[in-house]
Amino acid sequence: DLDTALIYYDRALAVSRGLGSRMTVAGVLSETGLVQARLGRYRQAIVRHHEALDIMLELGATREAARIKARIGDAYFQLGDLNEALDHYQQSYEITSTLDSRLNLSDAVGGLAAIHGQAGNHGQAAAGFREALEIARALDDQEAVVWALLGLAEQEILAGNKAGAREALVEAEDRLTAGGHYHDRARIALLQARLAEDPRQARDLATEAVEMAREGGLAADAWECRSDLGVYQYALGDTVAAKASQLAAMEGVESLWLMVGAEELRRHLMGPAGVPYARMVNLLYDQGDAGAPAREALEGAERSRARVLSQRLAVAGSRQSSWFGEGLDDETREIAAAIAQRQSRLQDADIAAAVRDSLKREIAALERDFRVARLDDGSAGGAEAGAFPGDIGDVLRGVAPDETVLFFFLAEDRSFLFTARRGEVRVWPLPARDEIENRVRMYLGLWAQMNRQDSSTGGMQVPSDNDLAAASAGLFRFLTGPAAAEVAAAEKLVIVPDGLLHRLPFAALVDADGKHLGEKILFLAPSLEVLAKLRTGPQRAPETPGREVLEVIAVGCGLTGGDNSGSGQRVNPFTGRPLVGLPHAEAEAANVAGRFRRAQLRTGAQATEAGFRELSAYRADILHIAAHGVADQKEVRRSFVVLNPPTRDDEAALMDDGILQWYEAAGLDLDAGLVTLSSCSSASGVLAKGEGVTGLT
Repeated sequence: DLDTALIYYDRALAVSRGLGSRMTVAGVLSETGLVQARLGRYRQAIVRHHEALDIMLELGATREAARIKARIGDAYFQLGDLNEALDHYQQSYEITSTLDSRLNLSDAVGGLAAIHGQAGNHGQAAAGFREALEIARALDDQEAVVWALLGLAEQEILAGNKAGAREALVEAEDRLTAGGHYHDRARIALLQARLAEDPRQARDLATEAVEMAREGGLAADAWECRSDLGVYQYALGDTVAAKASQLAAMEGVESLWLMVGAEELRRHLMGPAGVPYARMVNLLYDQGDAGAPAREALEGAERSRARVLSQRLAVAGSRQSSWFGEGLDDETREIAAAIAQRQSRLQDADIAAAVRDSLKREIAALERDFRVARLDDGSAGGAEAGAFPGDIGDVLRGVAPDETVLFFFLAEDRSFLFTARRGEVRVWPLPARDEIENRVRMYLGLWAQMNRQDSSTGGMQVPSDNDLAAASAGLFRFLTGPAAAEVAAAEKLVIVPDGLLHRLPFAALVDADGKHLGEKILFLAPSLEVLAKLRTGPQRAPETPGREVLEVIAVGCGLTGGDNSGSGQRVNPFTGRPLVGLPHAEAEAANVAGRFRRAQLRTGAQATEAGFRELSAYRADILHIAAHGVADQKEVRRSFVVLNPPTRDDEAALMDDGILQWYEAAGLDLDAGLVTLSSCSSASGVLAKGEGVTGLT
């Protein structure tokens, strides 16, 4: 009864604080974080662990701090944020290795093994869990032993070593004491089901796992058990029960998604939790490729991404984003200012390498403090999203009668292309995700070689126009298959990509008639529901009294010198690469502004972060920005627009470092009908399951 456990932990926390025992306070906070993570409340878990970590570090309790770092890694791992998980596991491992102590080393080693497993390195992952198991046995840590055994069993199953998996599960079950241990018992039953040769036995074991997860209130386990149960029910021919189980798993994922309560954490969840959606789509496809099954399958595919995107749209539409801005409390604002000051220094090309490395480490630590502070006060984008569409027909009403929808859904075993026109939905099978994305990488590689033809290619042969044309036609056939003729005949296409297809220039593909898709009218959307809401809902917020109305605001920043653009060579603060001047950026902005009567031109001292915040006083039809754009494809916080440094030295300028980062842009109160970002990499960014590309646009 984890909720009751939390009540007693709260009492213990109050008593230990009253006694002034900070070590005990930290221990209770971390144990509370463990319970919150089991319940799927990852935001609260991360915050409690960090509170405990801060106390342990202040007390110099390094060993205990190492264990808490591993627990933070566990929370991020369960959430699906593998980068953060890896970072915390590595820190825990480095600390325990430095101390030459096996105490707590099992947690870090096992965590790193789990990361290897997610990357598909099952042999390496199994070896890591064996090492963690050896350490836990030597320390006689029963909880750690069971955890390592379960991790080992899962990797052995994935590697095809069923005998090794059974051996690990038998020992894990033997080590459990009577009663409780719902999480461990649910995992054991689930893994035993995956080992069962008889589908009836597998179904019964999966049912037992579902019951264990239900009794323990384990939202993070329940959806996985439900989804596996649906697989075994379908194998036994019980399609109705299988659909019900997959639907229950999907609803469990969505409940968990809401429970997380923080947008920057939610965005990772759809990676590991996308399994039931793929299984539902597969199940429905097998029932028939047209009519009701196809519409239901498209609804399941759309549902896998609609929740994240709908919430993003709701926050943007309300202009109440709390990513960054006036809503920050004093402590968080101080952290943000400290980050900005260091990032400003990193733009100096002349600072020593040692100083640069030191500043980067300081920024990394401050960014963690910033994230935790925002998670703690609930300001990390926790707005609720609207309900899912009850019927795909409601969503398809956003598609015009003369438009043809191409909706891609990529999955591990089999992918799908849905086509829709005038409400009729058809579905076509495609190869697995890896095969599709490998073809896309090869195609993008050809374009990259073309882009390097004016520089040294290192002996690499540059593809000819004919090579590109053939590759464009081949990829079109590969992605559209039997639907190629239908797509070629369409004059207007609405394309909803998935996975790496978000980076594909669809306009460059050549259809069955030998024409580039760019000759058609193309619309790209991250989901059909978002498209429908953008087309049918209010495009802009109501006009705010007191805002000056303009036709265009044009911002130009070329880093070309002048009165207010700073001096000296500026570099990317995160990579150290030079930021080369854009000699025509300011002229471009002036050209745009000059074409309208009610226009405002911002260059020099007005093309700064402070200048952007001043735009809240205006309502413009068009906001045009001509400046350097840097889009990081691994970390969204590293995406930014380069502006001029601040020209004043007051408190308002403390958080201005001359780069408008993604989260800062999300916090601006802008009122524009159209925003044009005229820069490099403006369409690039981080790919995330369920939302597509998150970057500068």
